[in-house]
Formats: sequence, C-alpha cells, structure tokens
Amino acid sequence: MPSHLSGFTLLEVLVALVILAVGLLGAAALQINALSSAHSAYQRSIASVIAVDAGERLWVDLANGQLNANKVQTQWQKFWQDRLDTTLPDFSGSIACNDDNVCTITVIWSETRFQNEPQQTSFSYLTRLLPNRL
Repeated sequence: MPSHLSGFTLLEVLVALVILAVGLLGAAALQINALSSAHSAYQRSIASVIAVDAGERLWVDLANGQLNANKVQTQWQKFWQDRLDTTLPDFSGSIACNDDNVCTITVIWSETRFQNEPQQTSFSYLTRLLPNRL
C-alpha cells in the first residue's frame, strides 16, 4: 500500500458518520413532529365528541320539553362544564343559542404537550333546533 494513501479510509468513515448523524437528527425531528400532530388530532377528536354530545343533549332536553333559553345559558351549561372539569380538566366549553334556534357549542383546550407556551385551540359545532321551541 503506498504511503500517500494512508488514512484516507478513516476520513471517509468520519464523513459517513457525520452524514449519518445529520440524517438521524432529521428522522428524530420528523418523529417528534408526527407525535405532536397525532396528539393534536387526538385532542381535536375529543373536542368533537364533546361538542356533538352537548348538541345531542340539547335535542334530548328539547324532546322532553325541558329546554328553554334560560336553561341553555345557565343550568344545563353549568352541568356540562362541571362534567368537563372533572373528566377533562384541559377542556372548557360554552353554549350560545340565537333567536333563529341555532346553537353554537364551542370547546376550548390548551395544547401543552409539545410546546413551551400553552396554545389555546377551539372547536365550534353548530346545531339548529326546531323553530319556535326555545
């Protein structure tokens, strides 16, 4: 082996290790981003289920003749919020109905798992109740 080529393979190995390290760092960053997106989707799914449940409870109260405008804004919403506080403390919600019997159910939560600062995120669900029934 000629002496002017000594150490050349060691240099190739070091360059290959640097390239491999950069590639692995990129893969790790991609995995963290995927976990963050999956967690965000999970929380949005929970918010969707909460909002649809609230809408269905409005319909049940309407069918039982127990729904009026004051109840939507006070007693029923307080019960719903208390249930959220005990089961899902990061989530909060509100219900507002207008004169056209369209109720907006809004669920708000904090994205905190993969972020330094909590970020407020919301999901709104609209449901139209029967006319002149509130």
